Amino acid sequence: MRVVAALAFASRVMTLLSGQFAPTDTAVVFQAVVGILLFIGLLTPVAGMLAATVECWNLFAQADEIWSHAFLATIAVALMLLGPGAWSLDARLFGLRRIDIRDHQSRR
Repeated sequence: MRVVAALAFASRVMTLLSGQFAPTDTAVVFQAVVGILLFIGLLTPVAGMLAATVECWNLFAQADEIWSHAFLATIAVALMLLGPGAWSLDARLFGLRRIDIRDHQSRR
């Protein structure tokens, strides 16, 4: 899921750089940085939160590509809540986090 989101952001950056839109330099740099962070899995919850915030802003601020913004916002929120996964720099640096759910019988 991280790779799909990173590729979507890379596609958006390439579209902005091709001259079809009049982007600001900060928008291009921000989307490129978020895409790279998501691709390598570094600071994934933070990058997901930033990506979701920007995509929600774009969803209401820009009338074009509504579904593209909604898709990226949904993927970013899912990544923010799920975390980076086993094959990421976050897992290598901070350890893989597991949640073990015990059944009701083991609590007694």
